Amino acid sequence: MVGHIIGFFIAGMEMIAANRSRITTKDSHSMILTKRILLLEDSVLLNSMIEEFLAVNCYEVVAVSNGVEGLRAVLKEDFDFIICDMVMPKLPGDMFYLSVKRMKPHLCSRFIFITGYACDPKIINFIKHVNGIVLLKPFHMEDLLEAVTSVQVKTPIGRKPPTTKASPAAS
Repeated sequence: MVGHIIGFFIAGMEMIAANRSRITTKDSHSMILTKRILLLEDSVLLNSMIEEFLAVNCYEVVAVSNGVEGLRAVLKEDFDFIICDMVMPKLPGDMFYLSVKRMKPHLCSRFIFITGYACDPKIINFIKHVNGIVLLKPFHMEDLLEAVTSVQVKTPIGRKPPTTKASPAAS
């Protein structure tokens, strides 16, 4: 098996509402649920299209164009999902994944790989080795949502709410 290849459509948009789990504070009394996605794609057009599509579907997206920028982002924070092109300048997807595995191994189950090189033996072997989910370019944006849902189902994505200072209890 070459990982999981997603190739079907979401039946409805009801699944989108269930995909919100990151908690951030807007003020001391309200909470907003969002998910953060790191997107690594060197094609400016595809990067922009994916970022816009995910934003419309209630995801917060940090978009970068190569693995080096991706590592900088991962060092700053964790992400609920990482969508990673396999062939990029400076640091390709497999090397980015291995770097993340060394620094923050808990993020490795949150990867969705995208590639236009389905016949490249190096890519096939890598995806097989990490048992990754891969979308083959060109893909439908709905397939991307299905892949995100698949990662969410197989990976417990627990993010702690921001911590606030507790006031000392009166005795």
